[in-house]
Amino acid sequence: MKPVIIKSTLLSQFNNLVHGVSTILGGENNSPFKFNLSINVGDDADIVSRNRRLFFNTLNVEEENVVLQEQVHGCNISYADRSEFIKENDALITDKENLFLIVNIADCIPILLFEPKTQIAAAVHSGWKGTEQEILSHTLDKLEKDFGVKAENLFVYLGPSICKHCYEVDHDVAQKLPPEFVASGNKKYLIDLPGINLKILKESGVREDRIQISSLCTFEMKNLLHSYRRDRENAGRMFALIGMRNLS
Repeated sequence: MKPVIIKSTLLSQFNNLVHGVSTILGGENNSPFKFNLSINVGDDADIVSRNRRLFFNTLNVEEENVVLQEQVHGCNISYADRSEFIKENDALITDKENLFLIVNIADCIPILLFEPKTQIAAAVHSGWKGTEQEILSHTLDKLEKDFGVKAENLFVYLGPSICKHCYEVDHDVAQKLPPEFVASGNKKYLIDLPGINLKILKESGVREDRIQISSLCTFEMKNLLHSYRRDRENAGRMFALIGMRNLS
Protein backbone atom coordinates (compact mmCIF):
# COMPACT_ATOMS: atom_id res chain seq x y z
CA MET A 1 0.00 0.00 0.00
CA LYS A 2 1.34 3.42 -0.95
CA PRO A 3 1.92 5.54 2.17
CA VAL A 4 -0.41 8.38 3.04
CA ILE A 5 1.86 11.35 3.75
CA ILE A 6 0.72 14.62 5.29
CA LYS A 7 2.14 17.81 3.81
CA SER A 8 1.97 21.48 4.73
CA THR A 9 0.30 23.81 2.26
CA LEU A 10 2.58 26.55 3.60
CA LEU A 11 5.81 24.67 2.87
CA SER A 12 4.55 23.18 -0.38
CA GLN A 13 4.95 26.52 -2.16
CA PHE A 14 8.73 25.99 -2.36
CA ASN A 15 9.66 23.83 -5.33
CA ASN A 16 13.00 22.65 -3.96
CA LEU A 17 11.73 21.85 -0.48
CA VAL A 18 10.90 18.25 0.33
CA HIS A 19 8.82 17.58 3.41
CA GLY A 20 6.20 15.23 4.76
CA VAL A 21 4.82 13.44 7.81
CA SER A 22 4.05 9.73 7.65
CA THR A 23 0.85 8.19 9.03
CA ILE A 24 -0.26 4.68 10.05
CA LEU A 25 -1.34 4.09 6.44
CA GLY A 26 1.10 2.38 4.12
CA GLY A 27 3.26 -0.69 3.68
CA GLU A 28 2.20 -4.02 5.09
CA ASN A 29 -0.72 -4.66 7.42
CA ASN A 30 1.47 -5.37 10.44
CA SER A 31 -0.79 -5.20 13.50
CA PRO A 32 -0.50 -3.57 15.97
CA PHE A 33 2.31 -1.35 14.70
CA LYS A 34 0.93 -0.74 11.20
CA PHE A 35 3.09 1.66 9.16
CA ASN A 36 5.74 2.06 11.84
CA LEU A 37 9.12 3.62 11.07
CA SER A 38 10.92 3.07 14.38
CA ILE A 39 13.25 0.18 15.19
CA ASN A 40 12.80 0.75 18.94
CA VAL A 41 9.18 -0.24 19.59
CA GLY A 42 9.37 -4.02 19.25
CA ASP A 43 8.34 -4.18 15.61
CA ASP A 44 9.95 -6.59 13.14
CA ALA A 45 13.20 -4.99 11.93
CA ASP A 46 12.78 -6.19 8.35
CA ILE A 47 9.28 -4.74 8.13
CA VAL A 48 10.49 -1.43 9.56
CA SER A 49 13.27 -1.37 6.97
CA ARG A 50 10.78 -1.94 4.16
CA ASN A 51 8.44 0.70 5.59
CA ARG A 52 11.25 3.26 5.72
CA ARG A 53 12.27 2.47 2.16
CA LEU A 54 8.68 2.93 1.02
CA PHE A 55 8.33 6.25 2.87
CA PHE A 56 11.57 7.62 1.44
CA ASN A 57 10.78 6.36 -2.07
CA THR A 58 7.39 8.06 -1.97
CA LEU A 59 9.15 11.37 -1.27
CA ASN A 60 11.85 10.55 -3.85
CA VAL A 61 14.53 10.64 -1.15
CA GLU A 62 17.56 8.35 -1.02
CA GLU A 63 17.82 6.63 2.36
CA GLU A 64 21.57 7.23 2.44
CA ASN A 65 20.86 10.98 2.43
CA VAL A 66 18.89 11.20 5.68
CA VAL A 67 19.88 12.36 9.16
CA LEU A 68 18.39 10.48 12.11
CA GLN A 69 18.68 11.33 15.78
CA GLU A 70 18.38 9.61 19.15
CA GLN A 71 15.70 11.82 20.65
CA VAL A 72 15.91 12.16 24.42
CA HIS A 73 13.41 14.97 25.13
CA GLY A 74 16.30 17.32 25.75
CA CYS A 75 17.54 20.58 24.31
CA ASN A 76 20.52 19.55 22.17
CA ILE A 77 20.63 21.04 18.67
CA SER A 78 23.00 19.82 15.96
CA TYR A 79 24.12 21.09 12.58
CA ALA A 80 24.16 18.33 9.97
CA ASP A 81 26.26 18.40 6.81
CA ARG A 82 26.18 14.69 6.02
CA SER A 83 24.01 11.63 6.53
CA GLU A 84 24.46 10.29 10.05
CA PHE A 85 22.80 9.16 13.27
CA ILE A 86 23.22 11.78 16.00
CA LYS A 87 22.97 10.62 19.60
CA GLU A 88 21.13 12.49 22.37
CA ASN A 89 19.71 15.17 20.13
CA ASP A 90 16.30 16.73 19.50
CA ALA A 91 16.77 19.38 16.81
CA LEU A 92 18.60 19.41 13.49
CA ILE A 93 19.73 22.21 11.17
CA THR A 94 21.22 22.01 7.69
CA ASP A 95 22.19 24.26 4.81
CA LYS A 96 23.10 21.34 2.54
CA GLU A 97 21.08 20.28 -0.46
CA ASN A 98 19.97 16.66 -0.82
CA LEU A 99 20.24 16.10 2.93
CA PHE A 100 17.02 15.32 4.74
CA LEU A 101 16.34 15.78 8.44
CA ILE A 102 14.14 13.39 10.42
CA VAL A 103 12.01 13.86 13.54
CA ASN A 104 10.51 10.73 15.10
CA ILE A 105 7.05 11.29 16.61
CA ALA A 106 3.96 9.74 18.21
CA ASP A 107 2.36 12.69 20.11
CA CYS A 108 5.22 15.21 20.43
CA ILE A 109 5.26 18.13 17.99
CA PRO A 110 7.37 17.90 14.85
CA ILE A 111 8.35 21.48 14.00
CA LEU A 112 9.68 21.98 10.46
CA LEU A 113 11.34 25.30 9.59
CA PHE A 114 12.54 26.73 6.28
CA GLU A 115 14.23 29.98 5.36
CA PRO A 116 14.13 30.40 1.57
CA LYS A 117 16.55 33.33 1.30
CA THR A 118 19.50 31.62 2.93
CA GLN A 119 18.24 28.10 2.13
CA ILE A 120 18.30 26.75 5.67
CA ALA A 121 16.08 23.92 6.93
CA ALA A 122 15.54 22.70 10.47
CA ALA A 123 13.55 20.00 12.25
CA VAL A 124 12.65 20.15 15.95
CA HIS A 125 11.18 17.48 18.24
CA SER A 126 9.25 19.11 21.08
CA GLY A 127 7.28 17.19 23.69
CA TRP A 128 6.45 18.69 27.07
CA LYS A 129 10.05 18.40 28.25
CA GLY A 130 11.44 20.02 25.12
CA THR A 131 8.76 22.69 25.29
CA GLU A 132 9.57 23.37 28.95
CA GLN A 133 13.23 23.80 27.96
CA GLU A 134 12.19 25.98 24.99
CA ILE A 135 14.10 23.93 22.46
CA LEU A 136 12.32 25.84 19.70
CA SER A 137 13.51 29.17 21.09
CA HIS A 138 17.07 27.87 21.32
CA THR A 139 16.85 26.60 17.74
CA LEU A 140 15.71 30.03 16.55
CA ASP A 141 18.61 31.63 18.43
CA LYS A 142 21.10 29.22 16.85
CA LEU A 143 19.66 29.86 13.39
CA GLU A 144 20.23 33.59 13.82
CA LYS A 145 23.61 33.38 15.55
CA ASP A 146 25.24 30.72 13.38
CA PHE A 147 23.48 31.19 10.04
CA GLY A 148 22.18 34.76 10.01
CA VAL A 149 18.58 33.62 9.75
CA LYS A 150 16.06 36.29 10.72
CA ALA A 151 12.89 35.00 12.35
CA GLU A 152 10.69 37.15 10.13
CA ASN A 153 12.01 35.28 7.08
CA LEU A 154 11.13 31.83 8.39
CA PHE A 155 8.26 29.60 7.33
CA VAL A 156 7.24 27.15 10.06
CA TYR A 157 5.00 24.09 10.14
CA LEU A 158 3.89 22.48 13.40
CA GLY A 159 2.85 19.00 12.35
CA PRO A 160 0.30 16.63 13.89
CA SER A 161 0.62 16.22 17.66
CA ILE A 162 -1.55 15.60 20.70
CA CYS A 163 -3.99 18.49 21.09
CA LYS A 164 -4.81 20.61 24.13
CA HIS A 165 -8.05 18.71 24.73
CA CYS A 166 -6.30 15.33 25.03
CA TYR A 167 -2.91 15.95 26.61
CA GLU A 168 -3.57 15.07 30.25
CA VAL A 169 -0.76 15.45 32.78
CA ASP A 170 -0.33 15.50 36.54
CA HIS A 171 0.29 18.61 38.61
CA ASP A 172 4.06 18.10 38.68
CA VAL A 173 4.21 18.49 34.90
CA ALA A 174 1.53 21.17 34.63
CA GLN A 175 3.34 23.51 37.03
CA LYS A 176 6.43 23.51 34.82
CA LEU A 177 4.61 25.09 31.89
CA PRO A 178 3.15 28.58 31.38
CA PRO A 179 -0.14 28.72 33.33
CA GLU A 180 -2.04 30.39 30.50
CA PHE A 181 -1.59 27.15 28.51
CA VAL A 182 -2.75 24.85 31.31
CA ALA A 183 -6.40 23.98 31.98
CA SER A 184 -8.05 21.85 34.63
CA GLY A 185 -9.26 18.48 33.41
CA ASN A 186 -10.87 15.43 35.02
CA LYS A 187 -8.59 15.13 38.08
CA LYS A 188 -5.74 16.00 35.72
CA TYR A 189 -4.45 19.03 33.85
CA LEU A 190 -4.61 19.68 30.12
CA ILE A 191 -1.66 21.36 28.41
CA ASP A 192 -1.50 23.15 25.08
CA LEU A 193 1.93 22.40 23.59
CA PRO A 194 1.17 23.85 20.13
CA GLY A 195 -0.06 27.02 21.82
CA ILE A 196 3.15 27.43 23.82
CA ASN A 197 5.31 26.91 20.74
CA LEU A 198 3.18 29.29 18.70
CA LYS A 199 3.76 31.95 21.34
CA ILE A 200 7.51 31.33 21.16
CA LEU A 201 7.46 31.75 17.39
CA LYS A 202 5.46 34.96 17.47
CA GLU A 203 7.50 36.50 20.28
CA SER A 204 10.68 35.62 18.37
CA GLY A 205 9.46 37.58 15.36
CA VAL A 206 8.09 34.87 13.06
CA ARG A 207 5.22 36.30 11.04
CA GLU A 208 1.86 34.74 11.89
CA ASP A 209 1.00 34.31 8.21
CA ARG A 210 4.14 32.19 7.86
CA ILE A 211 3.13 29.72 10.57
CA GLN A 212 0.92 26.71 9.95
CA ILE A 213 -0.31 24.47 12.77
CA SER A 214 -1.80 21.10 11.89
CA SER A 215 -5.32 20.59 13.20
CA LEU A 216 -4.77 16.82 13.33
CA CYS A 217 -4.57 15.35 16.83
CA THR A 218 -2.50 12.19 17.13
CA PHE A 219 -4.51 10.95 20.10
CA GLU A 220 -7.93 11.46 18.49
CA MET A 221 -7.16 10.23 14.98
CA LYS A 222 -6.77 6.50 15.63
CA ASN A 223 -7.34 5.60 11.99
CA LEU A 224 -4.62 7.92 10.71
CA LEU A 225 -1.93 8.68 13.28
CA HIS A 226 0.26 6.91 15.83
CA SER A 227 -0.12 7.96 19.47
CA TYR A 228 1.95 6.66 22.36
CA ARG A 229 -0.49 8.13 24.87
CA ARG A 230 -3.32 6.20 23.28
CA ASP A 231 -1.67 2.89 22.36
CA ARG A 232 1.33 2.70 24.71
CA GLU A 233 3.47 -0.38 23.93
CA ASN A 234 1.46 -1.02 20.75
CA ALA A 235 2.21 2.42 19.34
CA GLY A 236 4.34 2.80 16.24
CA ARG A 237 6.23 5.95 15.32
CA MET A 238 5.94 8.39 12.44
CA PHE A 239 8.64 10.31 10.62
CA ALA A 240 8.51 14.02 9.86
CA LEU A 241 11.05 14.93 7.16
CA ILE A 242 12.38 18.15 5.70
CA GLY A 243 15.23 18.96 3.32
CA MET A 244 16.21 20.86 0.20
CA ARG A 245 16.59 19.18 -3.16
CA ASN A 246 19.08 20.33 -5.78
CA LEU A 247 16.95 21.06 -8.84
CA SER A 248 19.80 21.86 -11.23
